[in-house]
Amino acid sequence: MRFSRRFRTELDLVRFGYMLYLVPSKRGKVHSMKHLEQQPRGFTLTEVMVVISVIAILVAMVLYVTSGFSDSDSFVRSKNHLRQINQWAQGYTNAHNGRILPSQFDRLNEAGSEVGSVASRKAYSLTSVPGQGGDVVQWIENNNRYNMQGDPVLDLIGRGTWADILWVENNLNEKLGMPDIKIGSHMTDSSYYSQYPDSWAGGDRSYRSYKYAAPDRAYYEQFSSWEKNPLRSVADNSWNYPRWDDSGNQVDFDKTRVGLPDSMDLRPAGLAFPSGSGAWQQNMPGFFAANNFFDGRSEQDYSGDLNRSSTDREWAEGQIHAPARSMYLVDSFAGETVGGTPAFLGSPTYQTQLQNYYQDTMESFSVPGDLIYDIDKNIISDRPNDGVCFQEIDFRYNGGASCLMLFLDGHVSQEDAWSTIWDLEGSNLNTGRNIRIMDLDKRKATPLLQPGGSP
Repeated sequence: MRFSRRFRTELDLVRFGYMLYLVPSKRGKVHSMKHLEQQPRGFTLTEVMVVISVIAILVAMVLYVTSGFSDSDSFVRSKNHLRQINQWAQGYTNAHNGRILPSQFDRLNEAGSEVGSVASRKAYSLTSVPGQGGDVVQWIENNNRYNMQGDPVLDLIGRGTWADILWVENNLNEKLGMPDIKIGSHMTDSSYYSQYPDSWAGGDRSYRSYKYAAPDRAYYEQFSSWEKNPLRSVADNSWNYPRWDDSGNQVDFDKTRVGLPDSMDLRPAGLAFPSGSGAWQQNMPGFFAANNFFDGRSEQDYSGDLNRSSTDREWAEGQIHAPARSMYLVDSFAGETVGGTPAFLGSPTYQTQLQNYYQDTMESFSVPGDLIYDIDKNIISDRPNDGVCFQEIDFRYNGGASCLMLFLDGHVSQEDAWSTIWDLEGSNLNTGRNIRIMDLDKRKATPLLQPGGSP
C-alpha cells in the first residue's frame, strides 16, 4: 500500500505522540483522523509528594503502635478529660441549685465518722464471724494509708476534693470496673508498713476500696500504666513536690517519712494536696488541680478552732465576675487543689488569712528560674540556696512548654509557661493574659503583696 506525501507526513507525527487512524469512508476512500496521545512519562512532583506523605503516615502509625502514646496524643486525650470533667461539674451545679463544685471539702463535722458519704472510708478488712456463713466487711477508720495518727483530722476522715465528689456521684468505680486491691503485697516495702498494725498493712484480708474515693497512689503503684481515670491527665506528673528543697535537692518518695506530719504545715508528708503536704507521685498520671478559691470548708475546718464558724462555704455561679476568664482546673504535679484558701469575712484573723491566701496562691503559680537537668532529670548545674521551690503547675505538654486550663464557662485553653501569676492576672506593671485566678468575685484581684504597689 502506498501512502501519499500527506499521509507520510501524518505518519511522521506518530513519532511525536500523535496516533493515526485510517477510517474508510462510504466511497471507499481512506480519511485520516488524528488524536493526541501523551507519551509515557515519569511521576509528577505532586504524585511523588503524595507517595512520600503516605509513607510518612504509615511510619508514624507503626511508631505509634510500637512506642506508646505520643505527646500530642496525651495532650488531646487530656483535653478531652477536661471537657468530660466540665460536663460532670455542670451536672453537679445543676443538681445543687447553681452551686459550683468545691475544690475541697471536710465533712467530718457534718457526717462524723459514719461510712457511706464521699471520702468516708478508703479501706476495709474481711472478718469471719462464728455462726455466719460468710465474711463481714469492717471498714478501717483511717484514710491515711501510711500512718494512723489516732486523730480523725490527721487520718483524713471525711476529707476530699472535687475529684472524689465526681467519682462517687457519677459511679465511676463501677463504670470503670475498678477492682479492690489487696493491701500489703504490692507496697514499696511491706515489711516497713507492718510496723503499723492499725494502718493499711492489715494482712491478706484487707483491701483498698474505691467506692467512696477516687484512685490514689495505692492504685497506680500496682497498675502504673492505667490511664482510664477521666479525672486525671493522660500525661504523667513531671516532678514530686516540691521540685527542690531549700538546698536545691530534688525531692523523692521517702517511705520513712511518707504519711507523717510534715515539718512545715503538719499535713501528711508525700500525700497529694490538699490532704497532704504535696504529692510524691512523679511519673504517675498527672493531677488536675482545682482553684482553691472554691474551697468549701468552714473556718472551723480550716483553722481547727472549735470556736469559729462551722458553716461550710459555697459559691454560686452568679457570684463569679467573669466565668469565661476564671480558671477552675489546671495541670499540677502537687495534688488536686492549687492556691490558698480565701479569707473568711468576719474572722478575727481576717487580714492574716487574706495575706496567707495571696501569698500561697502566688507561690503556687510562680515558676522560678529552672535548674539544668540531663535527660534522666538529674541536676547537672548548681542552684543558689534561695529556698524551697513552691511551684505546683506542671507544664507537661510540648516538651515541658505548656499546660492546660479549664475555665468556668467550660472552654479549655492551652497556656504556655509563665514566670509569675501576674503574667496571667495582669497588674499595674503587666497587662497579663486576662486570666483570673484570685478574688473571682471581684472585678480584679487586689492583693496586698502585688508588685509595683496597689493597682
